[in-house]
Amino acid sequence: MKKTILFSFSNRLMLFCSVLLLLHSNVKAQNACNPNFTTQKNASLGNKARNFTSANNDSTVQHFWSFGDGTISTNKSPTKVYANFGSYYVCHMVSKPNVCVDTFCTTITIMPDTTCTANFTYYKDTITNAFHFINTSTGTNLTYQWTFGDNTGSSLANPTKNYTTSDTFYVCLTVRSLLDSNCFNTKCIWVYNAMNTGACKANFTFTKSSTNKKRVFFTNTSTGSNLIYSWNFGDSSFSSATNPTKNYTRSGTYNVCLTVTSSTNTSCYNKKCRLVNIASDTITNCKAEFIYQLSATNTTRVGALFTSTGTPSSNYSWDFGDSTFKGSGKQYYHQFPKPGNYYVCLTISDSNCTNTICKWMNVSIDSISPCSASYMVYRDSINGALRFDNTSLGNNLTYLWAFGDGSTSSLAYPTKTYSQSGVYKVCLQISNSKDSCFDTYCDSILFTKNGTSIKENDAISITQLYPMPISDELNIDFFSNDAEAIDIVILDMTGKTCKTKTFNSKTGENNIKIDMNDLIAGMYMVQLKSEKGTISRKVIK
Repeated sequence: MKKTILFSFSNRLMLFCSVLLLLHSNVKAQNACNPNFTTQKNASLGNKARNFTSANNDSTVQHFWSFGDGTISTNKSPTKVYANFGSYYVCHMVSKPNVCVDTFCTTITIMPDTTCTANFTYYKDTITNAFHFINTSTGTNLTYQWTFGDNTGSSLANPTKNYTTSDTFYVCLTVRSLLDSNCFNTKCIWVYNAMNTGACKANFTFTKSSTNKKRVFFTNTSTGSNLIYSWNFGDSSFSSATNPTKNYTRSGTYNVCLTVTSSTNTSCYNKKCRLVNIASDTITNCKAEFIYQLSATNTTRVGALFTSTGTPSSNYSWDFGDSTFKGSGKQYYHQFPKPGNYYVCLTISDSNCTNTICKWMNVSIDSISPCSASYMVYRDSINGALRFDNTSLGNNLTYLWAFGDGSTSSLAYPTKTYSQSGVYKVCLQISNSKDSCFDTYCDSILFTKNGTSIKENDAISITQLYPMPISDELNIDFFSNDAEAIDIVILDMTGKTCKTKTFNSKTGENNIKIDMNDLIAGMYMVQLKSEKGTISRKVIK
């Protein structure tokens, strides 16, 4: 006999209210562990002191701070005095037992109050086409470091520079003092070099629409015969029109270039660039920031994994300062052509704003310190506690464990006993501020009070991954408790699937060879999946 269940109005009202209460509880749980914070200089303690203020006002949560120099704090809003100037990766973890845990990290820079100012002007010699840079910096006993935007530089006070191509160059002057450690300052400006071939000359003007702030009208004023026009609007869009109109979608500063050639004169080639500023209609919080981790692909080639840590998180554009390639994405791996100093820039944007940050980085084999977080877990057969075997790679590391129940540890090899049975997500975060090293590894732990603890997949254990770094082929040695089908998945660090392969394992020791020859140098995640779960490891090519 079929039964029909009828819900009265009061039943439906109670159900609706229960759903609202559940949703409200979930939102409160998510907000309870807000880890955001602000930082301000503490003038009374000197220019190396910073006040960190947590945005979380819940008195029942626990705070754990890692200041990027190996020191920690459990205060809600601590004050930190750094020993040295430099950049530090600061992390704030907020946890509430059996409710939530969350972490926010950002890079802060501790710099001295500068006692000098970098500044300069320039003019171009119309006869020799040489740029003469005139130093107008202020300070005493200054030293000078010029970079001309084409991987060349000078230490002269007033250098002269001859460019060989028509292009826009980012020229920077950094000044320091031999007698004053508080003197450090940098000034950068864009410089355009036009190479006049004589047969033609590119030039243009532009005006902005009075009704639309993002619409620009370009007027071509180039000279020459039978000219062909190629416009680059600085946002990966182009035109071959004589006098194009451009509708930008986002605010920001764009380097617009017009290149002219001739259909009848092969000696005609000229380029002209101008900066066009598109103002924002609204004010938004738009701040670019990034960190990087160096890795060696062989004894002479060096790459780095770059990660954006700024806001917002919709669009990213990387310029690695080596005139070879530009990348996009929140995380990007780039291999440099040779050791040296590179000026790396990240531009982030959303629909209303654009922001750019640039940093000098030294790329050399000697500057690399491998850093990779990983661990294994065992159960003590006597007292039942979990023992975490830290298998991370790196030198002079600091550790931050989050055990998934609101508790943490800064030990290298901690032990843990949970009060209740369940599945816990355990994360290990390692860092070394000296080498810009930062990595996190998380895994799920099944804990039973009277049973055993296993990882996500206790039927498979990876015993070895080699060679490291990978050349053309990756060997995976693993042990399987059962004969079963294993799916091998290779992911890049953005989560994109690069390779898949199915392997029928045997009981006991197994070996899989994966062809990695068609993958670019970088960091990847290797996953072995079966019906019993997944196990993951990081590798470097």
